[in-house]
Amino acid sequence: MSRFRPYPEIETEVIFSVDDDRMVGPHGMEEGFAAWQAFPHLLVGHCPRSHSFQDRQYKYCGKRDPHYYSMILTGSVFIHRLYLEMFTDTLPEALHSFIDKNMNGEDIIMNDMVADYLKELDIPQCSGLFVNSSTDEIHIKPSTSLLGSLSRYFSKDRASLWQREDHVKKRNDCLNLIVSVYGYMPLIM
Repeated sequence: MSRFRPYPEIETEVIFSVDDDRMVGPHGMEEGFAAWQAFPHLLVGHCPRSHSFQDRQYKYCGKRDPHYYSMILTGSVFIHRLYLEMFTDTLPEALHSFIDKNMNGEDIIMNDMVADYLKELDIPQCSGLFVNSSTDEIHIKPSTSLLGSLSRYFSKDRASLWQREDHVKKRNDCLNLIVSVYGYMPLIM
């Protein structure tokens, strides 16, 4: 099940979506919300990433560069409620299936969906806006005694998604699937 469901309880135009391993301070929240108010059609967040085109394939670039980015990861992002509805109701099934099968790519697909929508509105631009304010990732490491009793929860298979060996490959696959579904790459490099 996607984290981008348009629950009826959501009455605001914007939601703030944040991963459980990220902390955003009050200043970062204020800056992000102010930026979203100025650009409500964009994904506004704290985690920029990019992609490239090499050897006739799209590739995910996992390093953070605030000066060059083509997407905003959804680990800390302000999103217009309309995009939740679009993601749930109009996103092609092949993309939903990829997310469900791989537990990966949801953020990339959200960015591509927004970029495609903006192009339809004749506003081609980057799907997101980077807000350069402090966010912290939280990495909780359980004690050794606790690890023994909870080892099934902390096995290699249950590592954070971005720590898994095939994480970048799946993200590359996601980018190339998007091209086959949309017929082009919506993200602007």
